[in-house]
Formats: sequence, C-alpha cells, structure tokens
Amino acid sequence: MDISTDQQWQREEFIISSERQRLDLDWIHSQLQRSYWAKDQPREKTLRAIAGSLPFGLYHQEAQIGFARLITDYTRFGWLCDVIIDENWRGHGLGSWLATCVREHKELQTVRRWMLSTNDAHQVYQRLGWRVVQEPHKLMEFPLLTLEFIRHALPGWRGYWRVVYRFCHIRSANKPDSYPESAVAARQARQ
Repeated sequence: MDISTDQQWQREEFIISSERQRLDLDWIHSQLQRSYWAKDQPREKTLRAIAGSLPFGLYHQEAQIGFARLITDYTRFGWLCDVIIDENWRGHGLGSWLATCVREHKELQTVRRWMLSTNDAHQVYQRLGWRVVQEPHKLMEFPLLTLEFIRHALPGWRGYWRVVYRFCHIRSANKPDSYPESAVAARQARQ
C-alpha cells in the first residue's frame, strides 16, 4: 500500500507542509533541545523520531518557524507530539492552525483515536476540540526500567543483583542520593 504523505496548506505568507525534504533539521533539533520534553536530546534521536513519524513544518517566507509530528498507523491511531512554534511567532494562532492541519491531512481521515500529552497547553488544544481523556483507567503505560520493576517482574532472576549493581553504579555517577537504600546496600555488599 502506497501512502502519499506530502500535502500543503497556505494562509497569507505562511505555509504548512508535510514534505520531509523541506524540513530544517537544524532548527527543529535546536528547538527540541530547549523544550521541557526533549531537553538536551542528541541529534540522532531527533532524526530517528522524525523518521518514524509524519512530520509537519510551518514556514514563513521559506524559513521554518514551527514543527509538529504525528506518530500514526494512518488507519486508527495518531499521537500528536513535538508541537513547537518559534517564540518570535507565538500568539498569532499558528500553533492552533498547525495542529488543525495535522488533523485535516488527507491520509488521516480514518484515524479515530487522536491523542497528545502536554504540561502547559491544555487550553490551546481544548479550543480546537481536544479534551481530557474520558476513561483514563483504560490507558496504560510501560514504565522505564527501575529497580522496583525488576524486583516485581523478575522474581528469583539470577542476574537480579548484577542489574542492581550496574543500575546503582550508573546512578551514583550521576545522582548519588537518588536511588533506594536497598540498592545502596546491594552495591556495598558487592564491593
């Protein structure tokens, strides 16, 4: 199945395009590095994220001033993320227009579950018709690997203490006071 993702919208001197080759990857990476959700993210991860999603660029006279991407199967599900508008262009409704264009993309008309996550833009998205998840008890997430997860998910696992030791060693180099006392004891026992 061939999916044609290139589409363009225009409003006055502004253009939104889903053409990958038009993206200013340096600008996108710079903006993401300053965001709260991808702070200090390496460039390789930024490029990988863009490659695995449907990206949208917002342009003013050929200069990129906005970005968003959608993680999607093009059929039932879409996760809107990395919505960024250059700080010099905020307050002009461009972010709302960008999010609306993503939803209007011709290849996404059968998508029925649209989701996003935000710390600070709830009102912006609510004005566009988004709402807080109505049945949050149906949603689940898989936590990052933690000592608590290992202990409960892998009881009796022979390599448990080896993982605990490595975890403590990595954490101690970065944040010496941030791991559980049991992990400290395990690390001391191994030394």
